[in-house]
Parts: sequence; structure tokens; C-alpha cells
Amino acid sequence: MRILFLTASIGTGHNKAIESVANALNIISKERCKEDVEYKIVDVYNYINIALGKLVSKSYERIVNIAPNLYGYFYTLGEDSTTLKDFLHHIGVSRVKKLVEDYNPDVIVSSHESPSGMVAHLKQEYGLKKELIGIVTDFRAHPFWVYKEIDKYMVPNQFTMSYLIKEGVSPEKIYITGIPVDLRFTESYDKIKLRDKFHLDHNRFTILLMGSWLDIGIDTLFEFLNETSLPIQVIAVSGKNKNLQERLEKIRDKASIPVIVFGFINNVYEMMYSSDMIITKPGGLISSETLAAGLPMIIVNPIPGQEEFNAIYLVTEGAGIRVNKLDEVPIIVELLLNHPERISEMSNNARRIGRPRASFDIAEIILCGKD
Repeated sequence: MRILFLTASIGTGHNKAIESVANALNIISKERCKEDVEYKIVDVYNYINIALGKLVSKSYERIVNIAPNLYGYFYTLGEDSTTLKDFLHHIGVSRVKKLVEDYNPDVIVSSHESPSGMVAHLKQEYGLKKELIGIVTDFRAHPFWVYKEIDKYMVPNQFTMSYLIKEGVSPEKIYITGIPVDLRFTESYDKIKLRDKFHLDHNRFTILLMGSWLDIGIDTLFEFLNETSLPIQVIAVSGKNKNLQERLEKIRDKASIPVIVFGFINNVYEMMYSSDMIITKPGGLISSETLAAGLPMIIVNPIPGQEEFNAIYLVTEGAGIRVNKLDEVPIIVELLLNHPERISEMSNNARRIGRPRASFDIAEIILCGKD
């Protein structure tokens, strides 16, 4: 079987989701389906034009950092605009058509609505006969995902499924799999050994602060936490944001509470399994990793649009608490420390709705045609 994976570098979650499914395919193909697999992963905007790929990625990064409400406006505008949907999903269609013709896959799998829409248009306008599978990586699908040409939808939960059905998608096309996460989230870990590895105190309540290229203010968050007398320690992860990492390291050197600082890491699972709580924004992937690890979540600074819906879902399910002002975070942390039963409840709720095997489940559906 030959599989073409299409993604888009709009944030990092779409790419990571595809990588996790591809890794699961390598295992499932040999162990379960006895199928030889060949696949190719393509960032669709970079493939259409390198300059376009950089423009799309940088524009998204800048708008959600500098003017998130403007992003929210366009997100909402797109919900009711089929004209905008058709325009955006026709960009570069001829290049995508050539890609599909040259690679000739049996199945096309997309983790973003834009490449999904491009392939849907190829099926509409050129009679392309390829199975198209969409992997929705937020807890609520944007209407841009809705195409009758998408043969199967891999969705996070019943909430997402119900929304797509309301938008006219046949229930038979929808599979509740969860959002694909790193395969290492399916394994068990010894928290004590992990804390030893990172030189963390066994007895202090450990808070993971996750940042990235999107500056959510974790340096400010840490300063607020550092001003308290709470028995905590902090793991601060800045991702690829070098400037943020430098700011955190300067704060660390003067901190009164234990803190370790990391930049970009590929062992997020170890950080999460070392921790007792995470404070971060509710991106689809990081939220799914958090649920898989059973971590209570304090939600800060959701991007208007998809992350607002993610936050609503997490809070409704009792796995997260949303905080609207960063200086309120220490108050919430102290309240939770004084009520450990609430922390346990949030952790249990996270595990209840988490799907650490999502990548394997999606790989099996792709390969074995599970109905």
C-alpha cells in the first residue's frame, strides 16, 4: 500500500500528528495487517511554493501572537463563507494534482482542512479516484473540513462527531479515534526514576510550563509562581523560542523555587510523566498529550477560534481549569494544593477522555479498512 500524507505547517500539531501515525503504520503494517507500506509526508504549502509555505507559517505565527482577536475574526468569518473556503482550497491545486499523479498513492491522509479541501476539489473537478482520510486535530472541526469527497474522518471525540453530523457528514464516515500523539504515551513510566533523571525533588509538587513559538507568557507565569511560598518546583519548556528560553534562564538564576529550563525537546512524554500539573494553552496536540498522561491542566491564553472550543471541551469534561489572567494562576494552584482530591479528580477525568493509542487506531483503520 502506498500512502500520501498531507500536512500544513500552521502551528506544529498537524505535522506531529502525521509523524505519529506514520510511526504507528510501520509497526501495525508488520504486526497486524501483514501489508507492505510505502508512504510520503508532504507539507502542502511548502510543496506548492517554498515562499508560500514560509509566508503561511510566519503569517499564522505573527497574527496569533500580535492580533489573536483578528485571527478569531477570520476563523469565525470562514465558518459562514463557502466563497472563502473554495478560494483557499483552490490555491495550488494544480501542483497538488501533479503530486498525486506522480506518487500515485492508494490512500491520501490529511491532518489539516486545507490539503483535505484541495484533494476534495481534485475529486470533484478531475474525477480523482483515491480514498481521502481526514484527521481532525482539534476538539471541534471547522466547517472548512466538511466535504462529501472525504471518505473517512478520524475525530477526537463524540463532541466532534456530533458537530460534523450536524454539518451534514454521514455518521458512517466518522471514526472516534482521538488525536494522534507520540507512540511513547502508550507506555508506563516510573515518576520517581524520571524525577531522578531530571534532578527533581521527589516531594515537591511539580508544575510543567509549556511554551513554544507562541509566546503565552510563561516567563511571566513563572515570576508569579516564584513570588509565592508554595512547595512547588517548575519545569519550563520554551520550545523553539530562543528568546523565551534566554528570559527563562535569567529568571531561573534568581529564582527562590527549583526550576529547570528546556528549549526544544523531543521527550515531552517524560516531562509530562515527571509532573503533577501542566499550565499551557489548549492546542489540540498538547491537550491530547496532556490527557494521555493524565495531567490536570490549567488553561491560559487560548487562541480565539479552535482553541476556545478546545478549552470549553476540557473544562466541561473536568480535566482542565481556565484562567483568564496570568496573575490568578498562583491562586488556583494554591487552592488545588489545599484540595488534593480535586487534583485527583482532574487527573482521572483526563485519563478517562485521553486516547494514548490514537495513532495506532488510525493506522489500523488506514491499513486494514476497519469499518
